[in-house]
Amino acid sequence: MDNDFRKRLDENSKRVASLLEQMGANHWHFAERTRQQTKINEAIEGIDELSHMICDDGSCHSVFCLGCRKRKQSSLYKQYASRLERFDNEDEARDNVRYVTILHELVPVSFDGIIAEESSLYDTEKSVDAFRERLKTIDRHFKKYDLWARGTIHLELINMELFRFASLSGRLTTKQSTLRDLEKATGKFSDYYILVHSHILFDINGLDEKKFAGYIRNKWNNNIRQVDVRRLTKYYIDGDRFMEHSVDDAIKNIAKYGYNGSNGKLTFATNWGSSRKVYTQQERKDALGNINAYVTGVMGLDALDTKLSKGHIRFLIKVHNLFTDNASRGLLVSIL
Repeated sequence: MDNDFRKRLDENSKRVASLLEQMGANHWHFAERTRQQTKINEAIEGIDELSHMICDDGSCHSVFCLGCRKRKQSSLYKQYASRLERFDNEDEARDNVRYVTILHELVPVSFDGIIAEESSLYDTEKSVDAFRERLKTIDRHFKKYDLWARGTIHLELINMELFRFASLSGRLTTKQSTLRDLEKATGKFSDYYILVHSHILFDINGLDEKKFAGYIRNKWNNNIRQVDVRRLTKYYIDGDRFMEHSVDDAIKNIAKYGYNGSNGKLTFATNWGSSRKVYTQQERKDALGNINAYVTGVMGLDALDTKLSKGHIRFLIKVHNLFTDNASRGLLVSIL
C-alpha cells in the first residue's frame, strides 16, 4: 500500500508540475498577445481610415485583429486538411506536397512625409499585382497536371540597416546575400523595404519535382535562394534530439504562419544567421554575438532594439489593408 501511495503521489506531483508549466506558458502567450494588441491600438488611434479595425464580430478581416487572424488561419488549415484527405498515408502526401517560398522583390519604403508614404503604398500594391500575375503562370504552364495550391502573400517590413550592420561583422549569410541582390535590382538605396514574398503549399499531383521546381526557379532566377521548394519533413531537430513531425502538424504550422502579420511579434527580422546549413549551432551564436557587439560598440546602437515603432506598425497595417477589402485581390494564393 505504501508503495502504491507513493506512486500516486509522484504521479500527482508530475501532473501538478505539468499544469503549472502549461499555465506559465499560457500566461506568457496571453501577455505577449495583449502587448501586441496594445501597440496596434496605439498605432491606429485617431486614424479614421483604420478605426474599423480590431472587431469583435469578424467584420474587419485584418490579420492584425487576433480574432480575424485566427479565423483566416483556421480556414486555411481546413483547406489544407481537406485536400490531403485524398492521400492514403503520410508518405504519399510527402511525395506529392511541396512547401514553396518565393521572394518576389523589395519595394523601397519612405517615411518622409505623407506623400512619400502614400507613394510607397502605391508601389507595393503594384508589386503585389505583378507578383500575382506571375504566380498565375505556374497554373497555366502545368494545366494538364491539375496542380492544387493554397498559400499567402507576405508583406514584411525590412529594416535593411540591420542587415547591413550584420554583413560588416561575421560571415555573409544566404539571406543577407539574397536581400542585397534584391536591393540592387531596385536601383535604389533605402533604409526600409517591403519584402513581397509568398509561402504556398502545392499538391504537385505526381508531377516530376525537378520539372516543377525548375520552372518556378526560372521565373524568379535572378538571385540565390530566391525560390525554395521543399518536402514536408518527417523529423525536425530539437536541440540534440530528432523529433517526429506529422503532416498534420506541418500543415497546422504552415496555416498559422500564413497569416502572422508578416512581422512576427511586431519586430524587424534579425535572422541574420539563417539559411546557412554549414553553420553549427555554436557558430551561429558566435556570429550573432559578433554582430551584436559590433552594432552596440562601434555603431552606438542597441542591437536588440528591433521593435517596430507606432509609425512602422501603422504603415504595415495600411499596406495589408490595401488587400483586405478586395476578395479577388486578397493575400490568399489559390490554384484549383
